[in-house]
Amino acid sequence: MPFATLTDSNDNPHRAGPPDLVDESDLPLARLELRVMFEELLPRLSDTRRTAGPRYVRSNFVNGLKELAVEVTLA
Repeated sequence: MPFATLTDSNDNPHRAGPPDLVDESDLPLARLELRVMFEELLPRLSDTRRTAGPRYVRSNFVNGLKELAVEVTLA
């Protein structure tokens, strides 16, 4: 297969680049922590509104928000 791609870095000890910092086994715990945080936070908020327009990341690789200013009113 001339166009096959090696996807497992453990098979190639000469692969250049940074090590994987987040293991896939950590993802379920991270998702659970975020879900619990939002379940506890959202009932404590009575109102949120945007105070300025969004600022976006300027990059060829990432398309996302850099900043979104909001005003929060606690319940």
